[in-house]
Amino acid sequence: MFSGGTPYSFVKYSDTITLSSGTIPLIAVIINLSLIFVFSFFLTFAVAGGPVLALVLLVVAGVVLSLTGITYGLIQLVSQEGFALLAGRYELGLGLAIAGVTVVLSALLYSGATGLIPFVMKNIFCFFRFVFLKLKAQMRRLYEYCTQI
Repeated sequence: MFSGGTPYSFVKYSDTITLSSGTIPLIAVIINLSLIFVFSFFLTFAVAGGPVLALVLLVVAGVVLSLTGITYGLIQLVSQEGFALLAGRYELGLGLAIAGVTVVLSALLYSGATGLIPFVMKNIFCFFRFVFLKLKAQMRRLYEYCTQI
C-alpha cells in the first residue's frame, strides 16, 4: 500500500514544515487558554482562601486578646484591692466582650466564606463551558476553512 520504509513516507518534508508553521497560532491560542484557566483556578482558590485565612487570623487574635484580658482581670481581682479591683473587673468584662465579638464575627465570616465558594466555582465552570463551546465553534470554522483550501 505504501511505497517506502515508513507508513508516512508519502508526506513531503516541505509539507511538514508548512503544516507545523501553520499550527503556531493554534499553539499560541492553546497556551493562552491554558494560562487563563490556571489563573482562574488560582483566583478561585485566592477568593475562597481569603475569607478562611481571615477567619483563622480573627479567631487567633480574638482568643489571644480575650484570654489576656480575662487572665489580667482575674490576677487583678485576686491580688489587689481598691482601684485595682475595679480595673480587674473591667479587664475581665472586656475579655469576655472580646470573646463574644470574636464568636459573632467568626460566625459571620464563616457563613460568608461558605456561601461565596459555591458561587465562585459555579461562575468559573460557566466560564470554562463558554470558552470550550467557543473553542469548539472556532475549531469547526478552522476545519471548514482548511477543507476548502
